[in-house]
Amino acid sequence: MNDAAKKDDYFFENEINCIKSIFDVTHQLVEDLQNSFIDLKQEREKTSIELRDNLAKNNSLRKKDFDEMVKDTLLLQEESEKEMKNLVKVYLDEQKELTLSLIANLEKFKNDSANTGLIENKELHELVNQFLSKQEEKKSAVTSKLKEFQKEQQNFTSKFRKFLTKENNLRVQDFKMMLNEFRKNREKRLALRKERKEDVARMLSTFKKERQETHPHLRNSDINHNEKIFH
Repeated sequence: MNDAAKKDDYFFENEINCIKSIFDVTHQLVEDLQNSFIDLKQEREKTSIELRDNLAKNNSLRKKDFDEMVKDTLLLQEESEKEMKNLVKVYLDEQKELTLSLIANLEKFKNDSANTGLIENKELHELVNQFLSKQEEKKSAVTSKLKEFQKEQQNFTSKFRKFLTKENNLRVQDFKMMLNEFRKNREKRLALRKERKEDVARMLSTFKKERQETHPHLRNSDINHNEKIFH
């Protein structure tokens, strides 16, 4: 192998490793946010149970009445969580498919370059950077939505936890006031949730459209050949 061929091999290997590394970092970032959602949900459930038990112990509110009072509020939280899970799943699936597609095409370009010598590494590097720039924009949009949801969950749990600190002074009247505050803000939260749902739908639609338009000539065998990269 001559020096030029070695240089090309190094170039393509470096580009592919860079793409794989960015995918891994993105996957880890989203996974960390998902794990934080699990922790917040567990804390929310634990705090809710403690609050329900304390109110029942003080003969202030029966457990079944507590469950009925918080039902709508908790349902809204759970539905938002489902939306975020769906967003993450579609996003990561799309990232994986596009990454495999890009790697497969890089390998194809590498072979074409070896046979014809017509492909300029600099030009190809610019194309790869354009692709990665678009993926970075998507990552920022998705993580922004996830962090927004995370903040909502933290705020919700914080209010329940703060209420628990009253201990012996815990009164059902105070709890009802807190729920009334939630209800007053319900319309605002529903409007925000609707807006977020529309944003998520637009993002998912964009992912699907770009996935269909990106490398339409790529064969399934090309993707399957590279699946081992992520196993």
